[in-house]
This record gives sequence, C-alpha cells and structure tokens, in this order.
Amino acid sequence: MIARVRSIPALPQYRRQLFPLLLLLILIAIGTLGYMVVEGWSAGDALYMTIITMSTVGYKEVHDLDGPGRVLTSFLILSGVGVLFFSASSLMSWIVETQMSERDSEQQRRKRIQELRNHVIICGYGRVGHSIADELHRDDIPLVVIESDPQRFDLCLHDGNLPVIGDATEDATLIEAGIEHARGLAIALDDDAKNVFIALTGRALNPKIEIVARAGRRESEGKLVQAGAHRVVSPYVMSGQRMAALFTRPSVVDFIETTLRRGNLEYNLEEVNIHESSSLVGRTLQQVHQQVGNGVTILAIISSTGLVPSPQPEQELDAHDTLIVVGRGERLKFLNEMASARDNG
Repeated sequence: MIARVRSIPALPQYRRQLFPLLLLLILIAIGTLGYMVVEGWSAGDALYMTIITMSTVGYKEVHDLDGPGRVLTSFLILSGVGVLFFSASSLMSWIVETQMSERDSEQQRRKRIQELRNHVIICGYGRVGHSIADELHRDDIPLVVIESDPQRFDLCLHDGNLPVIGDATEDATLIEAGIEHARGLAIALDDDAKNVFIALTGRALNPKIEIVARAGRRESEGKLVQAGAHRVVSPYVMSGQRMAALFTRPSVVDFIETTLRRGNLEYNLEEVNIHESSSLVGRTLQQVHQQVGNGVTILAIISSTGLVPSPQPEQELDAHDTLIVVGRGERLKFLNEMASARDNG
C-alpha cells in the first residue's frame, strides 16, 4: 500500500526553543522578587529595574542601591547578558535549521516525484481534486498534485500528498510533476478555459497520457475533448443525474455506489484488463468461472468490437479485453492476477 507522507513538526526542536525562554522568565522573576525583598521596592519598580539591568541599557537606577542591591544588580547583569546571548543564538540556530530542513524536505519531495512512474497528476486541490486524491489513495495509485494556492498547497502536503506549487497551464510545472512518466492527468480546476489549455499542454508533453477533465459548462465538454481529454466530467450534470436516479432507480444507485466504494466490503465492482500473454486468452467464461470459483460474476465484456453485456458462458476471451465484474475481494484479486500473468515459457 502506498503510504502518505505526513508532515509532523519535530517536538524536540520546539522544546529546545522553550528552554532559553524559560531561563529568561526565571531570571526576570528572581530579579523582580529580589529587589522587592532586598530593597523593599514595589513590583513595578522592581520589574522595571530588572529589565533595564538585564538588557544593560545603562539607565539610572530607580532608587539608590545599598550593598545587597548592588550584588543583585551585578548578578542580573552577568546572568542577563549570558541568557540573552544564549536565547539569541538558540533562536538563530533554530531559524537556520528550520530553513535547511524545509530545503531538504523540498529536495526530497522533488526527488520522489522524479522517481515516480505511471502516476496520476491532479491539477487543482479544491473539493473535486481532494476527492480524486482520496479515491486514488484507496486504490494505491501514486499521485502528484499541482496547486497554485499556498494554503491549499499546505493542506495537500498535510494530507500526505506530493504537491507541486505552480500554474498547471505552464509546461515547466507539468514537467516538474513528472508528466512525461505519468499515466494520467486529472484536470479539476473550476475554470474551463484553463482546463482546456492544460489538456492541450498535457497532450503535447505526453501524447500517450490519459486525460480526464472537469467541465463546468456543457459547451466546454466538446472543447476539452478536442483539446485531448479522453473523458470529460461535469460535476453539476452528474449530481443532477444522480439525484434524479435516486427518485426513479434508488436501489440501482445504492448497488452501484456500494460496489464502487472501497473498504471492508463483501463485494466490489471492478474492471479486469486481460494481458496479451495472460492464461485467460482463448478461454471461455465457463472455464474462467470454474477456475476462479464462486464469488465473481462477469457482467459485461468490452472488446475491440464494442460492449458485450450479459456475455454467454461459451464466450471466448481475447487479449486486451476488459471484464466488468462484481465479486468478493479475494476472488477479484485472484482473477486480476490471472489476467495479468505472463507465460513463462
């Protein structure tokens, strides 16, 4: 399973920064109480005298000092300079280490993206992009997110994704996201014009990449297809169709949603692609069923000639056929292994 990388603050670093602050507060408290006890001053005068003494600004004493007061003042001068110097050096060290850590994290993130193969690039991390990332993670598909908004970039990073900050319409940004080695491009911006431009750019950079684009308006669907998108999704149209279907065919909608949902479900709806060297090539559905066993039902076959719904048991399978099946998780996994298995000799 592909693990998300969580950005977790280093607690020891924060604790180390609290130590000099704690020393400073303790020293201020000692000086304030000391002047109040030794000199009999008010809390305000004692605190003011402690601060100007520790900071060595050279202001005149609030009141004349006697012997014990001078000893306390000398102690505060020496201690204050040391604590302030230690606090300043510790703060500078923390700033430098933080910057170096962020730079190292950025370099590691860039390196991981460069090493990715057959991943999906998501353009935009709004509500649609966020949902796409969640679904791909459930299927253990590696992904990279392109986001131009710094706040959404931080959210994407916090969610454990590999983000790239920049404009997805620019070639350099898509190249940084590894489009040359990606399997898919999911364009999820809420700007149809930008989505069309991204589709054009993505198709030019990787002619073999599969592009799925979001369309806010119906008239944009054709433009996105012409720009190179294989499939176009309109969230508003799909929402309307789904809501209408809940009135007319609620059980069908419930069944499809349940089988498509990932998790600890008894049955799932999947597609199985048959490799050209798979042992399933040339076998009938009846033979496949006998080998796979109960728990898997083949609903349809998508072949080079088109869709074959409710295929007959004597239907033979060819290379590159796609099976639409519903079944139990372990049986589906076994069928996928058979479909992708290569002959050894």
